[in-house]
Amino acid sequence: MYPCFDKAVTYGLAVTGLDVEGTVYPTAITTEGSTYEPNVRGFERPKTFHARVHVSGLSPARKYTTYRFDGIDALPAGPPFASGASYSWTFGALGRTHSFDDPNGFRSDGAVYYVTTDAESAVAVEEAE
Repeated sequence: MYPCFDKAVTYGLAVTGLDVEGTVYPTAITTEGSTYEPNVRGFERPKTFHARVHVSGLSPARKYTTYRFDGIDALPAGPPFASGASYSWTFGALGRTHSFDDPNGFRSDGAVYYVTTDAESAVAVEEAE
């Protein structure tokens, strides 16, 4: 909404859920702490961000897979999630939450989406294809 925001106030945006089918777990990201995002409409060059991914609602000792999608057009409406993902990470939960760093950057003028699902169901869907 640039330039409509008051420069003296900091605003943020949070998506509280993606409209996807299947069993998915709350997944959020934070960036490395930079509060400056270049004004690409003012011809500033986009910046590369790196995400720290946080997953909650997990059961210890179960395996999960987090998928990353680069842009809304790559995000499927439901399983199998692997087909449109740019990257994926499978992990065993040690507790109710799990966090990890995505080593792959994304541009400040784009969007990335993360979806976490049960690893067993993700493998079963892929094998059924």
